Amino acid sequence: VVKGKRAVSVAGQMCRQYPFQEWICCRHGVDDEPNEELASSLLKTELSIDSRSDLRDDELARSAFRELIVQYRRETA
Repeated sequence: VVKGKRAVSVAGQMCRQYPFQEWICCRHGVDDEPNEELASSLLKTELSIDSRSDLRDDELARSAFRELIVQYRRETA
């Protein structure tokens, strides 16, 4: 449960950060102005979840989210 709650928290934090917003918009070929709502929507699409809170119980989505974080850090370091 702790891992799931932590993933939900991290997802929210990341979606509020402009660099992540820019990165995920670029990743999805979206030219709209990056913002938290758009980043959240793209993240949910990428992870095939309806809500970031789904990360709490969906191990497959959490695993995909961890991989996404690694890729984001690698590409923006």
